[in-house]
Amino acid sequence: HHIRLLPFSALENDKVESVKIEESRNCSIFCTGTVRQGTSTCLCIAAKRTIIVYELNRTKVRHRRIKEIQCAGTVQYLSMNNEKLFVGFPSNFAIYSVQGDCMPICE
Repeated sequence: HHIRLLPFSALENDKVESVKIEESRNCSIFCTGTVRQGTSTCLCIAAKRTIIVYELNRTKVRHRRIKEIQCAGTVQYLSMNNEKLFVGFPSNFAIYSVQGDCMPICE
């Protein structure tokens, strides 16, 4: 399975093509949220121990890869709030900055 991005115009026009995110293969969980005081939207995709963060935009491919996070365990929970990424593992959790470095803020 892959994640596909559709513009809102697809709701009114069935001839609009979707964009497949190739790196979303084997995705187990995903979430969306806003960054930069709500001016930009991010899509976070988790597959096993890897999280890939994309910025969604209005270009032809509709997304830009921002960062990749390698986690300590298999991702079981994923959520964004206040520009932070909350990640749950078996018997542990971590909080990451979506725009900063890949080290967890809190574990």
